[in-house]
Amino acid sequence: MRTAVALMFFLSGFTGLVYQVLWVRRFTHVMGSGSVSVSVVIAAFMGGLFLGAVLLTRVLGRCRDELRWYAVLEGVIGCWGLLFVWSFPHLASVYAWLAGGDGSGVTGLAAKATFSTLLMLLPTAAMGATLPLMVQYVVGRQDRGFGDAIGLLYAVNTAGGALGALVAGFLLIEFLGVDRSLSLAATTNLVVALSAWWLSSSDCGEKAETSAPASNEGEWLIPSLLAAAFASGFAAIGCEVLWTRGLKFIIQSSTYSYALIVGIFLVGLGSGAAIYKRWLTTVDHHVLYGRLQMAVAAWVLLTLSLLYGLAPSVWFQEAGLSLVYDGDTHWSLGLFTFALVCCAVLLPPTMMMGALFPALATMYHRQSGQVSAQSVSAVFASNTIGSIVGAIAVGFGLMPWVGIRGSLLLMSAIGLALGWGFLWPARRHRDMLVGGGICAILLLSGMQGSYLLGRGESAADQVLFYDEGLMSTVKVYQRADHLHMSIDGSRIASTARGLRQKEQLVAHIPMLLRPGIEDVLTVGLASGITAHSVSLHEDVRTIDVVELIEPVFEASRYFAAHNGRVAHDPRVRMIHDDVYAWLQARDGDYDAIISDGKLGSLNNANTVLLSREYYELCRQRLHDEGVFVQWVPIITPEAELRAILKTAATSFEHVGLFYFYSSDILIVASPSPIVLDGSHMRQVLTNESVAGQLRQLDLPTAAAVMSCYLGGYRLDDSGLPPNTFDRPYLEFAYLRDWKKGRSIPGGYRARNMEVLVENLAGNDGQTFAAAFPGLAPEVVERVLRIPALEFYGQAMANFRGGSYGRGLMMWWRWKKAVGEALGAGDRSER
Repeated sequence: MRTAVALMFFLSGFTGLVYQVLWVRRFTHVMGSGSVSVSVVIAAFMGGLFLGAVLLTRVLGRCRDELRWYAVLEGVIGCWGLLFVWSFPHLASVYAWLAGGDGSGVTGLAAKATFSTLLMLLPTAAMGATLPLMVQYVVGRQDRGFGDAIGLLYAVNTAGGALGALVAGFLLIEFLGVDRSLSLAATTNLVVALSAWWLSSSDCGEKAETSAPASNEGEWLIPSLLAAAFASGFAAIGCEVLWTRGLKFIIQSSTYSYALIVGIFLVGLGSGAAIYKRWLTTVDHHVLYGRLQMAVAAWVLLTLSLLYGLAPSVWFQEAGLSLVYDGDTHWSLGLFTFALVCCAVLLPPTMMMGALFPALATMYHRQSGQVSAQSVSAVFASNTIGSIVGAIAVGFGLMPWVGIRGSLLLMSAIGLALGWGFLWPARRHRDMLVGGGICAILLLSGMQGSYLLGRGESAADQVLFYDEGLMSTVKVYQRADHLHMSIDGSRIASTARGLRQKEQLVAHIPMLLRPGIEDVLTVGLASGITAHSVSLHEDVRTIDVVELIEPVFEASRYFAAHNGRVAHDPRVRMIHDDVYAWLQARDGDYDAIISDGKLGSLNNANTVLLSREYYELCRQRLHDEGVFVQWVPIITPEAELRAILKTAATSFEHVGLFYFYSSDILIVASPSPIVLDGSHMRQVLTNESVAGQLRQLDLPTAAAVMSCYLGGYRLDDSGLPPNTFDRPYLEFAYLRDWKKGRSIPGGYRARNMEVLVENLAGNDGQTFAAAFPGLAPEVVERVLRIPALEFYGQAMANFRGGSYGRGLMMWWRWKKAVGEALGAGDRSER
């Protein structure tokens, strides 16, 4: 019976974390892809646990048949899970009604968040009641001590949660998808419910727990213990939020990274509870709790040295991260390296935290004289409320206000104060002095380094702007003659040619393809160079710039010499919102949508901008003659590039490709056929500001731009899945494939050049010529198509030989020759 109960509670923890991971993704559909979804799910989760621990336990705690009521609770969770999978797609109209006409504003977002919270309240409340109920069952029916019972159940439930987070992040989402994984979790709950009901029928025990005699040490200790539970919950969740943000600079933001952080955090909690059950139930709990809190406080200070001192060091970058990024090692070694980093930062303090909860609950149980369910309920509720307040206060207040370092110092101070508070009555003054001294030493060593540094960043860089904002850390720094902007250590914008080229091209291509473009949406602000390039076109009437990361607005001002102070242009509207939520709420349509979604080897933050749902939403928000432009780097692994192209082709009626040496592929999509009108392009280039930017990119003529076109999408990618919200293929496949390019001569640049040639060859002469209505088919074949095939063959050879500079000269000569071949009317001075 004991093993069966432990297994059932293990599975309860497993499904609970599977739900949490999957709910975040599912509610992204209605609230956008930003951290709002994460905040809402976690708040609903914690709030439901609190309500279950307080309200349901007060009712069910009086029942004698705890196991049967546990079965009912698991059945409620399972039935709700299946109902959620079936009903959620039908709730789109409800969310649209809640959003109203201004769904992107605070009111609409609050309405959607409130409704989402209510949807999750019933199952999370049921989850919150299970721990107190099962502790009472184990204590009353299995003759186990309170400390032993809560240590066992807390350990197995947390271990199940850790496995659930890891399995969901590493396996379920990729191979089953979100909906099937939710159905699997719900089915598991129903199996647990049936098992618990059957066990309750065969349980012949009639013994019920009686209240324990209350301690005579003083009733004042009871509120003190509950206050300690609140404070420890506040500090624990605060540390989790802060460590997650700090670790992004090392392990970046992949799906695997998130699963590792959550999984290892829970492994530590479960291990600590197991250690408490095995060895610590008989020790002096006041001394134990005080020592553990001081140890946690010391470790929090040590993590400052790890994040600000060790991680940016040359030794760590070369000996550690070079294995992940530069070595010819298997991708799994990179994950293993990241797991070691997470273990070094998270495992020791979370193991201590895992022992703190059962120790505090045991002290409260002895002091209050309440039955087990009431004792666990009181401590669990106080701890949960502390976690809710901590998540809100740290994430929305402390971190943006005093930064990651300052917030960690406060978390350490809370732990130190709690430790002293428990050791002082026990007269453990030596322990207090030793703990305080160790913390003082670690505090001094942890103050090195002014900023968190990402891969490729250096302490020698001149930092001009640094803001640890609500969702991400934004930095602007100068190196040599160029400015760079990074988010959480990943560079997203630069005045150097590599990034500047694609920032300008995505702005100009829509205007070169279609006349009469007036209303434009640019996805992301970054340096502001793209928005500025759009503003150079005089026919443009409005430019909506949607940016999710608020500090980017201020950071872009440091690029004023390069973005023309575009924020002051009266046509420009700066919008702080998630672009998916913005497009869902908007009623009007755009003439052009410029999407500069990032796709990195270990960064999944923008893969939503490469999903079928996002493309379909953009298609709905385009006029019939509108143009959608998406940038994709040529170093993308081949299979993932093909998947992106296929995903776009399933959402738009017409999809074409451009390539610009040496790194930029542009996907252009539209409800209408894609045509390249030379006369219109020449008219656009009469704008000297536009022509000047294109000349700097070795595109001096309309013909030079036309020669970059690779035709409509003509690849046979029937075996590849599209990237969707339910099956986010790119988030997983990219990480596995990105290092395989090292074994390919010329890497993915050369391999993807073969893909582009395949696409161009798949456009027969007549089909390809149809995109150039102003040119005769034989001219298109002779001047554009055949020379393009020849150049791409030479470019593949250059990539394989590493001759990028030579390729750039060939690129310039080719563009100049195309302009001359198509006549003087297409020629402009270089």
